[in-house]
Amino acid sequence: VRIIRLVRLGKIGYYMRFIDQYLNELFPRINSAVTQAFKIAVLTLYLNHWYACAWFGVHRFLEMENHNTWATVDGIATYLPELGRHNIANEDIGPGFLYLRSVHFVVTTMSSVGYGDIRPYSLLETCVELVVVVTGACTFAALIGSVAVIYLHLDSHGEISFKNRLRKLLEYMEFRELPPSLQES
Repeated sequence: VRIIRLVRLGKIGYYMRFIDQYLNELFPRINSAVTQAFKIAVLTLYLNHWYACAWFGVHRFLEMENHNTWATVDGIATYLPELGRHNIANEDIGPGFLYLRSVHFVVTTMSSVGYGDIRPYSLLETCVELVVVVTGACTFAALIGSVAVIYLHLDSHGEISFKNRLRKLLEYMEFRELPPSLQES
């Protein structure tokens, strides 16, 4: 029943257009680079949630019979040999803390910090981690690029911009061989 809710993933484009329209209505003179950076930040948060759910789901649904998963080694879940599988989470912790640890793993992995306190122990967990790392590298590169463009546009009227225009003007006057008295004035 919950899997049917995944159909809402197709609406991500609609939500991004809605964010763009909302920001343009709220701030009519907003720079498009600011809007782009905001959308990438929202997309990063969205991906963090979905990858945390995937990391949690690998432990909960796909590796129930594995003795060593990231959650069992972390002490959040316990392998039960009499059942031949592990529990979802220990009774004193609960699945909310498991999700929080999943978010911690995804955020540190996507930002390339990777503390190493949570790591993959199986091939499937390693594959999920690789997808998270590659996606994180791409989204953070896009976010940093958008922020750089914002700073570039912010300085279009500042002191550095003025000095660049003045330098170009001096180069032009030298190219046209204007007299030095006219160049200094």
